[in-house]
Amino acid sequence: MNDEKALPWRGRRANAKTILMLQAAERILGHRLVITQGSFTSLVPQSAKTHDKGGVLDLSVHTPGSSTRKKVKALRKVGFVAWHRTPDQFNDPKPPEHIHAVSLFDTNLSDDAADQKAGFLADPPRNGLASGALDDGPKVPVPDQPRLAKQVVRRADIVFGATNESVAFLQDVVGLLPDGFFGPVTRNVMRNLHGWGGAEPMSKELCKQLFRPSVFKRDLVVGDVAALPSVA
Repeated sequence: MNDEKALPWRGRRANAKTILMLQAAERILGHRLVITQGSFTSLVPQSAKTHDKGGVLDLSVHTPGSSTRKKVKALRKVGFVAWHRTPDQFNDPKPPEHIHAVSLFDTNLSDDAADQKAGFLADPPRNGLASGALDDGPKVPVPDQPRLAKQVVRRADIVFGATNESVAFLQDVVGLLPDGFFGPVTRNVMRNLHGWGGAEPMSKELCKQLFRPSVFKRDLVVGDVAALPSVA
């Protein structure tokens, strides 16, 4: 896998390894996680350049599903350094509460992300912040290799006579909108632009409007670089 290759995914950017690792964590949890900041971006000043290269994600804590601590634990199990970040840990302007995750196995980390990784692997482990405080996350053995999970998208699974949940996996491929396919912003946009908010079946015509033709031509594997175009 090329850790330097940025791929569009769920409206953000990440490399293939990071995508597959997050999908492995989601498999442990049994639900999807919402990405608030991807890799290959310098748009958030509070991140101090940690997201400038690969292997780094910020994830929302304000979503249905597992507790924040269970999410952090699952991310650590698959090979991320992960911490629950709260606004009081930062100077103004303070970022919102989130989970910050850095891959232990990415070969294209920014210098700042690499420093966070080194801090976590120190004895005793640190929290990756400028304060150098001790790590307070769940104790999980550091894996020897990343845990990866591919998500296969089969043409036979594209069901038009169903609600948005039947086509949610397609959003992984095309990154329809950054708040996740089920988010309130997406639902409002869909309702306003297309008269469809996800409560009733999506028509075949609308599905073809929203998703590029290639998803109808062959099976795809989410996280497979052949299935996702690179981003400059």
